[in-house]
Amino acid sequence: MFEVLVAISRSELKTVFPSFLREFVLRFSTLVLLGLHFIEFIDFTEFMLFWLCIYALNVAFMSIYLTIKRLIKFSIGWPLIDDRILVNHMVSYGLVTLLTTSSIILVNRIDVFMLGYYLNLENVAFYSIPLFMATLIQIPARSIMQIGKPLLAKAWEQNDLNEIRELYRKTALNQMILGSMVFISIWLNIDDLLMLVPQKYQGVKYVYLFIGLAKLFDVSFGINGGILVTSDKYRYDLFINLLLICLTLLTNVIFIPIYGIEGAALATAISIIIYNIVKWYLLKKWFRLQPFNYKFLFAIAVCLFTFFITSLLSFDFDMLFTRIILKSIFILTVFFGLILFFRISPDINTLIYRLFDR
Repeated sequence: MFEVLVAISRSELKTVFPSFLREFVLRFSTLVLLGLHFIEFIDFTEFMLFWLCIYALNVAFMSIYLTIKRLIKFSIGWPLIDDRILVNHMVSYGLVTLLTTSSIILVNRIDVFMLGYYLNLENVAFYSIPLFMATLIQIPARSIMQIGKPLLAKAWEQNDLNEIRELYRKTALNQMILGSMVFISIWLNIDDLLMLVPQKYQGVKYVYLFIGLAKLFDVSFGINGGILVTSDKYRYDLFINLLLICLTLLTNVIFIPIYGIEGAALATAISIIIYNIVKWYLLKKWFRLQPFNYKFLFAIAVCLFTFFITSLLSFDFDMLFTRIILKSIFILTVFFGLILFFRISPDINTLIYRLFDR
């Protein structure tokens, strides 16, 4: 119910409040409930009931928000929709979308399931730490996708390929820049960050490397999935995701028995890279759309320079948090300083200048 209301809000380009509910309210409330359960103030059954109430409250908040904005109205009657042709289109699109989304969820869990099958169950816990760290790379891309999909749908309705091409290029470049910043910030601090977890988690450094590079590769291809699912070729997205499932299964079967948890990360990386190359090729073939230009070379050069200059310096401080914070500040300063100086992305320049003004 919440996702349906979010979709209505997104179609009207109102994405801030739904994102606030999903990304902050839900997670913060869950964190509070976990804390209460940890100190044994509530038992597990009470935790689940309160957790369910959080979702129900989010549905209520979204309903009130959309009603106040006059973006939704409630009515009772039958049939729900008079236009039978429209109903058939909605059912067809809904089923394809349901299957596609289900396949994406499955792909994101296959490596975890197969780790538990081939190795000891505790390896799933080891694997989850770098997996969650790598997921941070996708946060800017998720925010961009929220506003990107309705804009793409509108552009397809008007058959405005120039607008779609511009959105494709901008999202790919901006997501690549922001994703690279997150990736190198974590990678250059990885040894210190792993000191914050128990000793037995220390061997997951290269798991993050493989998964992080895969996530970075994924975001660098922009909103290719959004372009595909909002076009008249949306059914092919399901076939591509089924291909991804097969690839993920095959690569995990091959690499986990040989390399363990690093094999699962490598399998995920190979599958995601092939998946994005296939989508890039189809968009190029069908619509003559591709996001890359010379600015990507400048962005890659900035990333490499920031990485090497930070690697050469010694942040030899006794306090762990001081070392992490100072190194991160240095990375951000060098990285965004070069991005601003060379004007690689006008959108990021504008955003940073606005932050300075505030």
